[in-house]
Amino acid sequence: MSVKQLRYTITRLCLDTGSLGVTKYLEPFMPKEGALTVVLEAGRELNLEARQGRLYGLLDFFAQHKLAVNDSLLLTPLEPRRWQLEVLLKSRLAASNPTAAPAAPAPMESIIEDESSHIRVVRKQPAPVSPYPNGILYPVSEKAETLPENQKTIVSSLKIGSETISAPQPEPRPVPQKETPVSPLEALVQTFTTFGYGVSPLESGLQLEARLPRGTHRIALALEGHSDISAVLKAGRLQSAKYLAVATTTDRLGLVDTATAFGNVAKVELEALTTLEKLQEHFALTPLELEGYWNAGGISQDALESIQQSINQRLETRGEFSFIMLALRHFNAPCAITPEDIVAKLPGSGIGTSTVLQVLETLSKAPFMLVTPLGMGEYHLKVNLDRGLEDLAGYVSSVKMRLRTSAPQKADNVLTRMR
Repeated sequence: MSVKQLRYTITRLCLDTGSLGVTKYLEPFMPKEGALTVVLEAGRELNLEARQGRLYGLLDFFAQHKLAVNDSLLLTPLEPRRWQLEVLLKSRLAASNPTAAPAAPAPMESIIEDESSHIRVVRKQPAPVSPYPNGILYPVSEKAETLPENQKTIVSSLKIGSETISAPQPEPRPVPQKETPVSPLEALVQTFTTFGYGVSPLESGLQLEARLPRGTHRIALALEGHSDISAVLKAGRLQSAKYLAVATTTDRLGLVDTATAFGNVAKVELEALTTLEKLQEHFALTPLELEGYWNAGGISQDALESIQQSINQRLETRGEFSFIMLALRHFNAPCAITPEDIVAKLPGSGIGTSTVLQVLETLSKAPFMLVTPLGMGEYHLKVNLDRGLEDLAGYVSSVKMRLRTSAPQKADNVLTRMR
């Protein structure tokens, strides 16, 4: 096999799933299924798995190198099912780019050598390089003797030609604001507010309220080491809290008694909440998804596996949708297409006609409206993919603009009249 370096650009899907997509230019070299090995720096090896058009097993590798979207990798085939993998960060690309724009020439400034009522002698010299951030100039001081020698000339010239030359005023350096430390209870308030709970004080702990249409409930939460646990649980029972809970670190979880005089107590691992916050950055987690954990005894790292599986399923579904959308670029609209036509453009992806049919039905409805069902398994692709996505982006932008400029009450009135 001839050695050829292939460059791969990392996407958000890659980072979320710890995988690489087998793109068209990689297909001739990559196996469709099974294991393969990549050789990293210093000869270290990493085992990957190929399935459904992607290579999985790179989560730790991405985290170790702190890779981000649009960072690049270099892939070099060594032998069947064995590759060399190198990281090519954006910063390195910029540093090694020989076509980068040359540095701008140093600015010149006018220095007045001599001046009378009829003659002014002026010479040019490069302006001094400022040591201040963001292009802030040297401060001008009345005490010229404290400045460098080349700065004394500038100060003198500013004094002589004060009627035509304006002295630059230094911008004040920003004073860094000291962050006020957040207490453990305040951190819990921020966390559960992010999840959509209404949070209020309850004795020395917190009351969480999930406002759901058919499942509104309250949770009395004490923080071990910072709350009077008995007082919080008692107050929660008096407030008709559906769940009683105590939060603590994993190593102190065994100190929490799950059976108390006020009822069973759910345990919350603070480390598990940190994991949930990271998941929340990519997928919205609400009290609806979390209630099952309160009911089953609490929130722990082990119990989060079901949420992780749910997120993986969402990622796979989103990935399938993206593949099918990209397959539509191979058709020149307007034209008639079938699910089989699209599957033919997705070799090795593992996507079947049933999945394509679901996506086509979605694309036939608002706000997409890219295709129209014709019957007998055919669909009319009305516009090319680029045009369709531009129309969709314009629609989304208009809705966002309306949200910014319209009060909720006015929008509700409009909707009522439209009905």
